Amino acid sequence: MIQEFDPATTDIALLTNPRWNPDEFLREILYQLSHEECYSERAQIVHRLHEVLYENFAAGKNTLVLIDEGQLMQDPAVLEELRLVLNYQLNDAFLVSLLIVGQSVLGQQIRDFPPLDQRVVTPGHLKPLSVEGVREYVEHRLEVGRAQGADFNRECARTGRSVLGGLFPAR
Repeated sequence: MIQEFDPATTDIALLTNPRWNPDEFLREILYQLSHEECYSERAQIVHRLHEVLYENFAAGKNTLVLIDEGQLMQDPAVLEELRLVLNYQLNDAFLVSLLIVGQSVLGQQIRDFPPLDQRVVTPGHLKPLSVEGVREYVEHRLEVGRAQGADFNRECARTGRSVLGGLFPAR
């Protein structure tokens, strides 16, 4: 998915290990946006992040913060920091978009934190794949992996769906 974004128009901070305190969270966003300065004071971190977001906006670039394994964020202070990051905006434009991806418990975690839940514009939940969806997914993965002569039929898909419940591990 990330490869489909044009780096000339979108700057992406991909955060894959969301077990931070609030300052580490902000530093990681800056690092992922290629701003590796070391700031010791929280105010410096916050100001620099705002500058980077505004610079991207002024250059015509969107900024996306993508958090994978979002269900691992356990610290309410980090959830509050997420909410505050969404405050970075102008009168007529948001300076950052936030996409949080995680296991099904993530939805409940966000609902349990109303200040952040109120900011969620488009919640979503992926459902398990059907037997046909499993077959199509595996065929696609085999094609991408350039498997030659692989035969993955409907019965294999049915077995895979019953064993995995239609859910596939990330790796």
